[in-house]
Amino acid sequence: MQSVVVEAEKYSLTTGKGSYTLLGWWRFCYLHSFETKQHTIYWNDKVFSGTSEGPEMVRGGGLLVIGQDQDRMGGGYTFSQSLNAVVADLRLYNRTLTNSEALDLSVARKLTSTPSH
Repeated sequence: MQSVVVEAEKYSLTTGKGSYTLLGWWRFCYLHSFETKQHTIYWNDKVFSGTSEGPEMVRGGGLLVIGQDQDRMGGGYTFSQSLNAVVADLRLYNRTLTNSEALDLSVARKLTSTPSH
């Protein structure tokens, strides 16, 4: 039994201990609105929502770390804290997707409209 932990900024989501299929597809979509301070996570058939105290915006020029727990700025990576998987589709948008768009992505449905990247 394992938990799945998703961390972003000053908050984290930990799913309950459960049985997760290895060597299979996991669908995940994370929405964050800097304007409303709301975040929503679509993970397979589950939806988690909440508020955050994160920054007003994220400025360019830094690093985006995916699949690795960073213990200190610019480093501090430990192999045992890394994602051992293949990320098949990663998209970053310049706006928060609507709930309908995120749901379409998280259940692998084709989007009815293509959001600008």
